[in-house]
Amino acid sequence: MIRQMCQHCGMSVELPDVAAGQTVPCPMCAKSISVPAGYTPSVAAGGGVPYSLAPEEPKPVVAPPPPSSQPIPAAAPPPGLNTAAFAPPQSTPVAPAQIGSTNIHWLTISPNVIDWIPLGCLILAFLLTFFTWVGAYPGGEAIFKQSAWSILSADMSVTVPSDDEALLKTAEWLEKNPNGVETDWLLLPYFLLLFIALGFACLERAFKNPNILSLPAPLAWLPSVWPRRFALLTILSALLLVFLCGHVLRNKALPGAMQRYVETNYSEKLKAADTSIKKRAALIQVGQELGKYCLQSTTYRSLAIWVHIAAVVAMAGRWWLHRREGKPPVRIGLQL
Repeated sequence: MIRQMCQHCGMSVELPDVAAGQTVPCPMCAKSISVPAGYTPSVAAGGGVPYSLAPEEPKPVVAPPPPSSQPIPAAAPPPGLNTAAFAPPQSTPVAPAQIGSTNIHWLTISPNVIDWIPLGCLILAFLLTFFTWVGAYPGGEAIFKQSAWSILSADMSVTVPSDDEALLKTAEWLEKNPNGVETDWLLLPYFLLLFIALGFACLERAFKNPNILSLPAPLAWLPSVWPRRFALLTILSALLLVFLCGHVLRNKALPGAMQRYVETNYSEKLKAADTSIKKRAALIQVGQELGKYCLQSTTYRSLAIWVHIAAVVAMAGRWWLHRREGKPPVRIGLQL
């Protein structure tokens, strides 16, 4: 029997063996269905290819042909393909001195220039000690002046008209009274360190690589401290700045003496002020009397402070540049 599914009604029907390879009506729906022919399985003579355990002979290796010197033509793109959409964007080279639409100006920090800045600052600081540091300028005219050397020696320069008895009396009190102009002993170590730092900075610039054989006997100590020259000069510059700032804060120069002079003249009024209102009025009078002298520090003293700050920064920069010796020079970019 042949079991067949009707392709019309979808029912499984049984047909006799003689219907194989013929078209017969479906017993269920009576429509014609095709019955496939039968087949008989058979084995070919010889039993196929015998299996051999013998190893296969190696195939000879054929060397690839030598590469041709002619360039291989690129394959043509398929029709309709837009190659421009897949092309990488063309980058425009940017000059190293430009970023966007702004320019960068490079400043190279040259060690040869930095090496001379501390010495120049110390020389300038020494020269500034001879100029006026504090003074009294009523009406814009200098009547009392003091330089750094005058402050150290408790002296001052007086340019008072000979017929002005009040100013002459004030000058006499400032110069001769024990509470007048006094010495600021803090300037003594300042000057000593300034001479030491200035001399050592000159030696450091004069000798590139000193040794005992090339130096005179008084300088035999120089090679022993030479490896620490940057640290020593940095410390000396910092100490000079500390002593100078301490002198400014102590106020031992002409302004302090003028303050004591005015308070002495108004001492009776200050003592008689038994209420807060009277005491405030007396202090206002003291301030008015002191203000008419127009006491002030000069630009030279302010410049001396900034020069010492520059010396400390320059020495620290020299120390840092010496430690990175052998590396590329330091550059600073200014974007405009």
